[in-house]
Amino acid sequence: MSRALPAVALALTVLASACLLPGGAGPVILLVPGASETKTEFESRVRQAFSLAQPGTTFEFGAGTFALTRGLGVTASHITVRGQGPGQTILDFSTASAAEAILATGNEFTIADIGIFDPPGDGVKTVGVDGVLMHRVNVVWLSDADPTNGPYGLYPVLSSNILIEGCYVRGAEDAGIYVGQSMNVKVKNNWAEFNVAGIEIENTINAEVSWNVATENTAGILVFDLTGLSQAGHSVSVHHNWSYNNNGPNFGSGVVGLVPPGTGLLVLSTDDVEIYENQIHDNITAGIAVLSYDLTLLPYDPAVFDPYPETIFIHDNVMQNNGTSPQGTIGQVIALQFGFGAPIPDIVWDRNMNPALVQPDGELPPALKFCVQNNGAATIGTLAPPPSGDRFDVTPYDCTHTPVPRVQIRDALALPPGQQDLTPAETAMLCGAQPAGVNWPAYEANCPTLSDYNLFVGNDPRGPVVERGLEYELTTPLFSDYANKYRFAFVPFGMAASYDPDQVMDFPDGNPRTIDYVVPDVNQCAGCHTGINEPMDLIGPKARLLNRPVPGGGPNQLDAWTSAGILTGAPAPASAPRLPVWNDAADGTVAERARAYLESNCAHCHRPNGRAGFTSLWLTADTPDGFNTGICKTPIAAGVGGLTYDIEPGDPDQSILVFRMESVVPSVQMPELAKVIVHDAGNALVRDWVTGLPGPACP
Repeated sequence: MSRALPAVALALTVLASACLLPGGAGPVILLVPGASETKTEFESRVRQAFSLAQPGTTFEFGAGTFALTRGLGVTASHITVRGQGPGQTILDFSTASAAEAILATGNEFTIADIGIFDPPGDGVKTVGVDGVLMHRVNVVWLSDADPTNGPYGLYPVLSSNILIEGCYVRGAEDAGIYVGQSMNVKVKNNWAEFNVAGIEIENTINAEVSWNVATENTAGILVFDLTGLSQAGHSVSVHHNWSYNNNGPNFGSGVVGLVPPGTGLLVLSTDDVEIYENQIHDNITAGIAVLSYDLTLLPYDPAVFDPYPETIFIHDNVMQNNGTSPQGTIGQVIALQFGFGAPIPDIVWDRNMNPALVQPDGELPPALKFCVQNNGAATIGTLAPPPSGDRFDVTPYDCTHTPVPRVQIRDALALPPGQQDLTPAETAMLCGAQPAGVNWPAYEANCPTLSDYNLFVGNDPRGPVVERGLEYELTTPLFSDYANKYRFAFVPFGMAASYDPDQVMDFPDGNPRTIDYVVPDVNQCAGCHTGINEPMDLIGPKARLLNRPVPGGGPNQLDAWTSAGILTGAPAPASAPRLPVWNDAADGTVAERARAYLESNCAHCHRPNGRAGFTSLWLTADTPDGFNTGICKTPIAAGVGGLTYDIEPGDPDQSILVFRMESVVPSVQMPELAKVIVHDAGNALVRDWVTGLPGPACP
């Protein structure tokens, strides 16, 4: 199959406006295969370079197509990844087993002039990044309308000061360009086609979507607020876009799976949205639809979520030939209100308003009104008739609002001082030292191999430690493809960890089977071992997981650590918290053991401040059963098998959480890393827990 980019994508790169690309303040690393270098050797070299990147590094790929079998991650700040042009430098992930092709978690991240083909998961994802530039990046899935495609092409989440410009995305199973729970966003001069959603702005504050082309998607442009997320979105402007012929099949899932094919632009629940000077035509369900969350028929808590879109201003758009053949469940609801066979108006509002705010005249206060002006021959209709009784009368909506301000992206942050204190020579000296004991100074250099630290006699972790190390076990450990793990705690002389009853101890700085276990690289490790605005940390050594005998039997590990001088402040084990051993039926109920299993395997990301905290699915053992543990909760991410809820009480086969745990498809599986096979026993325990959850059934 040819991997040439579509001609429209190549043309778009020429049309994109000029943009100054900030170079890193550090080294420029040219990534081109050597004359005798194999593909495997080249990928290994690339991966090591990314793993050891210092703040300010620029990675420049040469021209060519480079097949990569795993994703690339960057955690340092001020990193630039660039190629020679999106049609000249292509990273091919068609044989990869990666959740994301490229994942960035450090501030001031730039990616430019590069193509990404067929990632199993997302194309480019940033999490918690302040300062994101995506310029002339193409993300392409070559199989159109394929539910096995990755969910998102360009995917900033929990990020800020974002510019996505001159990019092309095709074939995403959820959204080509998706910006979620972020602030200060400009999506400009991009082309999105053959995705479920071309461009989606979700629960985001201060966003500007302009001069984009969205065509041949299920829906062109979405402005959404969904329930259960970290912030409510507002202040979004959508202007000077072309959204046409968005009549493709909906091959997505989750909430976006409800979007009717044939939607030009859809506003769902978000407040303060201005839509102007767009050209919207030939979308067979509706040109512009403004709907409340109630129309999805999905549950929400009205005490914490506002489902009603307010302060909507639609003006000066050119619209024609929309609404000729409504599709999908929501499309049929719209058609029912206007009469089957009748044309659907270009602009549709469901008139579902907060009853506490409706005035005596049946309308919202002026500051919150739905306003429509100067849209030429475009027609308007409401699903519920106004007090006047004429659902097609534009007169009640002939009003204006203060324009949504244009978004200003702040200047790039300066490279923090003191982050490049070690020269390559100094790093090599620290890592290459060969002391008689542990190489404690090596911790200053982030050395590339475990052997650099000289922790074990003969550098064999199965043998004795050199000094000052204790082996430990957890009551319920993380499953990693049945890998045998040796866990040790090393603490320098004169230092000790401080006891914490709930979190990881506060350490000072500083059946037989054969399986080809994929060891994550340093940056991939950070995806699980680092939270939002948190430094790299451990996962396992919490009091409630350490509260058990030492390996092989003997004293309690908390007592042993205290006696060895590497832990201070711990109470007697009987007074410390404890989670049960997950596979010991005598050590707790099914629910207690299942929740312990989920904490160890999922909660490092699925906690309020974890990398998946933005999903509002939190799986620490002390999170009360309910919405935040997934019960009757709809997801925001894709790859969910057409299922509706994270957990359907009593029915594991209808529960997304179980489905994703039992999958090894890279875009679906959970956990995302260190997994190529299914943990049958762990999944069986979680299934039993879901089966035993009391009803009632989800709506």
